[in-house]
Amino acid sequence: MAKKKAATVEKRSKGPGMAVAAGVCFALALFSLFVVFFSGSMPELNGVAAVLRGLGGHLRFFLPLVFAYLGVLFTGAARGKRVVIWRLLVNLLAVLCLYAAFHMFYADYINANGYHVDQALGYGDFLYKSYGFGVGGGALGALLGGFLYLKIGTWPGFFVALLLMIGCLALGGSLGRWIRAARARIEDG
Repeated sequence: MAKKKAATVEKRSKGPGMAVAAGVCFALALFSLFVVFFSGSMPELNGVAAVLRGLGGHLRFFLPLVFAYLGVLFTGAARGKRVVIWRLLVNLLAVLCLYAAFHMFYADYINANGYHVDQALGYGDFLYKSYGFGVGGGALGALLGGFLYLKIGTWPGFFVALLLMIGCLALGGSLGRWIRAARARIEDG
């Protein structure tokens, strides 16, 4: 008796969807880069520039790089390269830790200024004021930095954010690649 041939299941390609996502990320990167650099000379872009300033604070210039990074990942996925979701999330958490560490230098200013209430409203108030002032790491930096600042203070929060960032880079494998590349560069001369 001959073996039956297994029915082939046609897999739907994720390529077109990933290509569209990559295009959207690259378009966001270009648009946010355009807004960051030309919003001063074009008053029509002031609203979008205010949103970028609220989200990224002084580090808003790096937001286009985050969008470009996501676009590169989606482009690789569209070409069939496997995207490891946990590694992507760990790398994005490392970026948030960088924003949080930078945000610590402005946390006292944010907490002391703005509208005054009799009792501190806590974490939500700190997020709102971080977005409104648009300094430091903005609202993205306040996501983790605000919690660290309110719980353990400025300098301990700064060092904890840096240690978390280094841990995320080590977990994602980026730190090891950078160390190996630096060692090879030193050995080569």
